[in-house]
Amino acid sequence: QLFGGEEVEVTTDLCEPDPSLQGLTFNHRVIQNGEPVIIATVNCGPPGQGKRIDFQEELEGLEPLTSISTKESIGQKKDMPHYTDSQRSLNRDRIDIFESCGMELRSAAEKTNLFGFITTMKIEYLEQPGPNDEVEIITDVYRHERTIFRFHQRIIKDGVVITELIANCAIVNQKMRRPVRLPKELLAKLRTHHQISLLLESVGYPELEGARQLFKLGNTKEALKLLENYLTPESDRASEILSNPEEYYQSRAETNPEDTIYDIKLIAAIMAAMNDDYR
Repeated sequence: QLFGGEEVEVTTDLCEPDPSLQGLTFNHRVIQNGEPVIIATVNCGPPGQGKRIDFQEELEGLEPLTSISTKESIGQKKDMPHYTDSQRSLNRDRIDIFESCGMELRSAAEKTNLFGFITTMKIEYLEQPGPNDEVEIITDVYRHERTIFRFHQRIIKDGVVITELIANCAIVNQKMRRPVRLPKELLAKLRTHHQISLLLESVGYPELEGARQLFKLGNTKEALKLLENYLTPESDRASEILSNPEEYYQSRAETNPEDTIYDIKLIAAIMAAMNDDYR
């Protein structure tokens, strides 16, 4: 990981790896104190040429933690009006997936002296979206090793994946500059986010569609507030309801059998996950 103000040398080699194929390869190296600290190989050629990355193999056997989805126009790359900057959106969503779970990364880094950085990345571009093309970006995060999160991201246009990547992110002690175990608190928040997401998907009530969409887009605080308004209609009893949701919803179901929103087990499980620490 490089820090602001550090002096480096960047070298770029251009080669033609296979004269029988259309394409060029750029080999980049970022060198600091005589040692390469970042190495990148970029293949440029027609989509589908050469060996494809097996993304599913990269995810096999890993524990899924949670997922978010965003929709937007990528926008043009600065000073290059004919190209789009998809990396900016992908980088942002890798941060937003944590902040959606209630983890303010900047303040957490200051308190713990821990930060995350990308160690390796594999990416395939099958099509370049236009600046005004509406796309969906899906970001999944997995637990890969004791010190590594693995991200799987896809950019989807008109139902077709046009960009896909795998990125490994290490958690490092800023003072020691050494990897550390993934923080238990952060893992717990990601798992809770996933649990609520699955529960919301399984609850088919139209009354919850607004909260479901907000949660899917990563707007977690707004989604939980909307859920709380739906599920604790007696605002003066909110704390009581949150502390023992199953008893409350059992009572509601018995006294209001026509009210479909009170599916006791599912709603109680959602409310149990909506604790003060998570919000």
